[in-house]
Amino acid sequence: YFFYLKEIERNLNTLDIIGLNPNRKDEINKKYIEAAKYPGGVRSFIKHALVKNLAISGLDKAVELNKAIDFMILQSFSYGMEPKDGKYSNKLHSLVIGPPAVGKKLLTKIALILNPVAYELPSTPNKLTMAGLVGNVVRGKGKTTSNPGYLPKASGGIICIQDFHEYISGGGKSSNLFSTLSKLMEDGEVIDSTMARTTHKAITAIHFDMNRLSQVMPNKTFHGHEDIGIKTNILSRFDFILEIPRNDEIQMQVADQIIDSWKDYGNYMSINESTPNWIRDLKIIVAHHTSNFSNPEFDSAVEDYIHLKKAQFRDTYSLKMTGCYHLSDFEIRLTNSLKKFVEAIACSRSFSTVRKEFVDEAFSFIKHKFDFLVSIETSPFKRDKASDRREMIVTQFNNREVKKSE
Repeated sequence: YFFYLKEIERNLNTLDIIGLNPNRKDEINKKYIEAAKYPGGVRSFIKHALVKNLAISGLDKAVELNKAIDFMILQSFSYGMEPKDGKYSNKLHSLVIGPPAVGKKLLTKIALILNPVAYELPSTPNKLTMAGLVGNVVRGKGKTTSNPGYLPKASGGIICIQDFHEYISGGGKSSNLFSTLSKLMEDGEVIDSTMARTTHKAITAIHFDMNRLSQVMPNKTFHGHEDIGIKTNILSRFDFILEIPRNDEIQMQVADQIIDSWKDYGNYMSINESTPNWIRDLKIIVAHHTSNFSNPEFDSAVEDYIHLKKAQFRDTYSLKMTGCYHLSDFEIRLTNSLKKFVEAIACSRSFSTVRKEFVDEAFSFIKHKFDFLVSIETSPFKRDKASDRREMIVTQFNNREVKKSE
């Protein structure tokens, strides 16, 4: 029902998607006021509620996981399309990498709780098909239509795929999947290229978690980018990339204290009576913000500050990124990510204008992506054949001025 409602009315906001029980309106208003007055603001209130109700512990030591949780909360405040021309999705996309038992599954749980509609999909190649993700042909009454897949069904929300390494290591190298993700992450739409020939709106956030391939296939050797297995054009579209390292002390602590059995929150397109009120409260608080504080203004002083911060960022990472990746390849993506971050931050703080401190916070998230890219570049390369070495040189350095050290 909600999918077809979104197809009829193109400007539904988050509150329209989730609906609101009139009987709980006064209760929700009190909860919203409580959240707004909470020390640190609404996002701090949300994080406190998540930590308490999901029995999360050890975040004081698990620095990377703590930052990833902050991102998942902020991601839920990203919504809609670029207002000027309506061509670019404002949704924030994330990739979290790390060995088993470092808390990656927790991030999916948070996404399912906070977003108005969310799906968790298996990562096996036979499940991540174009028919299931984009749509499949339905024939009837003399016409052919496209039955929407998960990506358009989750428009306005998020798709979470856990253990994406299983797709890659299981032979899932479909160019169709990656080209579909590429279009969705930037343009907010997917194309059913079957007989139905339909373009579906899919303003959908993407969250992947995975292990490095070397962590699940220790009998094989991977160098640099090979250890991730995600194409560069997709990697560049993730707004947030973070690697959580193995930490025996933290993993033992979390294993001892974290809740043993989370409820399967499933898909929250409708109000499910079995869903706890605290989850519905958080979802509505986020929905209120994204419905009322989207598309903030940028004044000239903030724009000048952004140029300054970008120049400083460029100076830092242009010296570090000299191998597989070059900063210029990510320049436009960096600008797009920065805009999405600061708008989501402004929305979460109930601001109609962007402030300089929002820019600083945005770079604190973006930094993790580029630190990760640098870490891949420093992985050792080994090429036994001269032809392989020539191909690597041409691939990395073609049409570039190269330093002797490179």
